[in-house]
Amino acid sequence: MKRYRIFRWHEVLDSEVPLLGHSHCRREQPEVGIQRVEPLSYDEKLITALSHFEPETPIRAAEILSARKVIRALEPLKAAFCSRGDLDPFMGQAFLRAIATIAGESECEVARELLKRSTFASPVAEDILRKALKPSSGS
Repeated sequence: MKRYRIFRWHEVLDSEVPLLGHSHCRREQPEVGIQRVEPLSYDEKLITALSHFEPETPIRAAEILSARKVIRALEPLKAAFCSRGDLDPFMGQAFLRAIATIAGESECEVARELLKRSTFASPVAEDILRKALKPSSGS
């Protein structure tokens, strides 16, 4: 029977099941990750989810943090926006919208601030910020 590793599509044969030492996979064992996150508050769990590898999870976390207006999430949101190499347009927009909502600023103001950092792990980040500035450049 074939099995597949959690987090990666890597085939594991029945004979290897006792040897699941993650030699080929550098991800945390799921139970270790759960033990690390379990004692955290709800808001802290959402902040931790900003670095989750599945793109939908950080998007949902950003939206919930935004709705809850969690002030301490501002810096982690900005850091995630700037440092995620896998940032896509949807995730970037969710982060930008969440930062603006929590900070009580316009997306344009947030974009100006983030552009001053000038170091982004993803080229998509700068594109999102430049597009957020376009409406204000015409006035």
